Amino acid sequence: MLLRDLEEQIFKIKNPILVDYMKEALNCYNSKSFRATIIVSSIALFEDIFIKLGYLANINHPAKVLLEEVKKRREDQNIYEVYMLDQLKSLKILSELDYSMLEIVRNLRNKSAHPSGHNPSPEEARYIFNLIIDNVLSKESLTTKESSDFLLSRLGSVIFFPDSGRELNKKVVVHEISTIHPEAYDYLLSKLFDRYLSITGTEKDNILRFLTGMLDLGDEPITSKMANQIERNLEKPNAIELILSLVTIDANILTKLKKTLSRDRLKVIFKGSFSNFHLTSQISLSHPANIMKSIMKTLNSEEIITEYWDLILVYAELNSYDNSLIEYSLMNNDLKIILKNKYMKSAGSSFYETSNMFCLSLERNEELILSLFTNDEIVELFIRILSASYKGAWEAQRIIGNKLNTLTRLKRVVLEYESNTQREKLQIILDTHYSGNLKADKLRSLIE
Repeated sequence: MLLRDLEEQIFKIKNPILVDYMKEALNCYNSKSFRATIIVSSIALFEDIFIKLGYLANINHPAKVLLEEVKKRREDQNIYEVYMLDQLKSLKILSELDYSMLEIVRNLRNKSAHPSGHNPSPEEARYIFNLIIDNVLSKESLTTKESSDFLLSRLGSVIFFPDSGRELNKKVVVHEISTIHPEAYDYLLSKLFDRYLSITGTEKDNILRFLTGMLDLGDEPITSKMANQIERNLEKPNAIELILSLVTIDANILTKLKKTLSRDRLKVIFKGSFSNFHLTSQISLSHPANIMKSIMKTLNSEEIITEYWDLILVYAELNSYDNSLIEYSLMNNDLKIILKNKYMKSAGSSFYETSNMFCLSLERNEELILSLFTNDEIVELFIRILSASYKGAWEAQRIIGNKLNTLTRLKRVVLEYESNTQREKLQIILDTHYSGNLKADKLRSLIE
């Protein structure tokens, strides 16, 4: 390793107090004092562990007890390093791998500091220097789990999320995970899912908001890790609301599922949620309308047709006037034909409730619905509304009674058709789809 590379290592150190130690160790290396390099680097190592133990003691009671004992040994000028490492391992704050690495450093430090006949080489000095920085001094905390555990301990607070809203959720999540190393995300997500499944009340609600806010960040590694948790918990009934809510936030998570069987099982869950379509509020993230909107908005056409087309067809029967569904149909001709046929039948239906629903939906969303139709078809749609009015459907009667003033585009197209050049075609449409007896030249008086 070049000297320049060793100098750049210094910039990785998180605690500025320890930068001076490692600069001194580097100076020793430059002076070919390799024994001193190892000793000074080791001093920085154990000082950093002691400082981080102090941070951990604020949120971890066993760590607090350990800190008091280590402080006592330091004040009495007793050897404390071995005791501190052994206890950290016993408390599972240090992993077996980390403990083994630190033992290598400690043993080589002891050989270098005491008359042992060992003469450290430049390779050994560089190894210890880099090992200490890469594995300890460059880390924010003593363990990747400590910040996660601190977060988990506070999720029961009623003011953890000070207000409602998707953007606020993301803002809180960004703040909270800023101190969590990405290596700890798997641990954090696993704990959050497990905790969600075992509790009720405020903490459960906060976990749901935290997980959906975390997914909403659009971070691909987080999305992939969360997909792993979905697969791990897919067969647990009390995980369904959480899983459905996550799909609503970002349907891209479906593409991260590694097992085909997982996708198939999830589709069964989706279909099951349709049975509660009219029984639950669409405000809920887990409502099937919100799930389908996310799928249609997020996934590409090939993924939808291959994996979720049967769900689209079921949804089209349940909620055919949904904006997302209509917008998606503009990109999918098969769905467009299905919706157009459904709207045509509904407009002139003998069932008042069906006709009324179409008329109200058309008034609310005229431009989008009529964007599916040609002008010829729009005129036919009007004639079917007229026919429903003749049969007694009250919303159709209201619209005709108001002379189409609530449907400006529909009225404009019909009036253009009423001109002499289109009157013959208009009469054919009237004869085909109007239940009463009406001549095309009399139509203008009904709507103008």
